[in-house]
Amino acid sequence: MHTLQKCWNEQPALRPDSSNLLNDITNKMDTAFNHNTSFFDNILHRVKKYADALEDEVYNRTVELQTERKRCDELLCEILPRIVAERLRNGGKVEPEYFESVTVLFCDAHGFETHVVDLRSPVAVTGFLSKLYFAFDPVVKGFNAYKVETVASSYLVVSGLPVKIGTHGNEIASLALALRKAFTLDLPISTLDVYFMACLGPCVAGVVGHVNPRYCLFGDTVNTASRMQSQSLPGHIQLSAETADLLRSVARPAYEIKERGNIDIKGKGLQTTYWLHGTSTAKLP
Repeated sequence: MHTLQKCWNEQPALRPDSSNLLNDITNKMDTAFNHNTSFFDNILHRVKKYADALEDEVYNRTVELQTERKRCDELLCEILPRIVAERLRNGGKVEPEYFESVTVLFCDAHGFETHVVDLRSPVAVTGFLSKLYFAFDPVVKGFNAYKVETVASSYLVVSGLPVKIGTHGNEIASLALALRKAFTLDLPISTLDVYFMACLGPCVAGVVGHVNPRYCLFGDTVNTASRMQSQSLPGHIQLSAETADLLRSVARPAYEIKERGNIDIKGKGLQTTYWLHGTSTAKLP
């Protein structure tokens, strides 16, 4: 830059002649390159430095890409069951599947619509639901169960799919006890409480949608659990007769189960249900 400035001098006498200009350029090239090696070796050295810098840049960008891909995979596994997410990520199809025996659990904060939505601001309602889900979600992860969806204050969990296991009844029973314990939010509405209902039976599950895919459950077991849950009592865990029979047949843990009696279920008629009170050896989250 200094050489160019001298060439641009307004006084011709102060401008370098061709001989001085050539010497100046040669000196600067000797400074830039190693004058003990040939010009070609210096070019190779510069190319190698550039290649090394490019290799480091490619490595750093690859690490960033892998990190972002891992985050995307983790997010996808939050939306869908891991085995389903991995199948979709690898380009496979997830066909609807029939499951002969699963146990579903419905939880609902009764009084939410009348006492929370009508009396509190939208920001407060959102905050309440966030606290409720933040309290429940870590508990569910401690069991072999999958949170299917949340609609307002309703919370649906299932065990026994997409990976079939024979202990799905135990998982849901112990999970229900743990969720009831986790519901310790300091709410200003004293009438708000959580109702639980566990129901065992067959269902069909599959991925619905492409833009915003969801893993959904269909079948009479889900519908029956939803209807029975609405007739539970605050803080109580209600069981269908099939669920109670399954839990009684299991030696460990020994659940404390009591018959509630017959209740009229819409579309099903009179159904005998039971209360799950607890167990001294229930699985902890």
